[in-house]
Amino acid sequence: MTRKQLSRAARSAAVAGTALSLLLGGAVLASPAQADAAGFTQQELQDICNKDLGALNADLNAEGALTGLPNDPQKRLDYAEKVLKDYSCTFEESSFPSATYTVWDYVGDTLQNCSPGATSPITNQIGDVATKSTSWSVGVSTSTSFPIFDVKFEMSKTWGTQTSTENRFTVTVNPGRKVRATVGTEYQDHYGRLRVNFGNRERGHYIWYLNGVTMAAPTGNAQQAQKGMVESACREALPPADQADNGKKPRVFLLGSG
Repeated sequence: MTRKQLSRAARSAAVAGTALSLLLGGAVLASPAQADAAGFTQQELQDICNKDLGALNADLNAEGALTGLPNDPQKRLDYAEKVLKDYSCTFEESSFPSATYTVWDYVGDTLQNCSPGATSPITNQIGDVATKSTSWSVGVSTSTSFPIFDVKFEMSKTWGTQTSTENRFTVTVNPGRKVRATVGTEYQDHYGRLRVNFGNRERGHYIWYLNGVTMAAPTGNAQQAQKGMVESACREALPPADQADNGKKPRVFLLGSG
């Protein structure tokens, strides 16, 4: 086999090895070369991209004195601080986004006409501004999500990282009732991975990947913002904003778009 053929074969093997690692999910090396130290776990890469020193230190300590990690707990803390001083996390989108969906939030205070013996309606302005930001999570469950801080993006994107919607209006509330304003923000999920770049070689490599990342992002489409109000009896707790029409009798009034 010629030198050119050998080089081509080596490149093919490298690509195949990296592709297999990506299919397996989790935290993978950017290079197919063998590391001379135990690698970062998926959880540790989450800690790094979330700028969470306490969590990163705890996870490094949970590993114990593995190859490449200091034996002394204080030195492991020093190492965690060093890692968080020189890195960047870049989101690389890898598939089509989800369908759009609406995230509802309460805004402003609840207007209550709940004084004992109240017989007259009251009228006042309610509402405020809802500001929603992009967050990210890892894996199937999105119960734990993180703000994006200074997460970068691989290319120009058409979706926003933050959007604000105002909903203020005057409402009349009858005795024994309470109301609160709601805002519905259009969202879309984007799927991919975070590329974690270090300024120095860390645990064998300059680049690591955190796979299975979902970015939940407001679309920034103001025309799809929805505004509403939830009303219920004074004795009943207002439901979560996204469950306000769950059939438990609080009335939901959609006041239109825009």
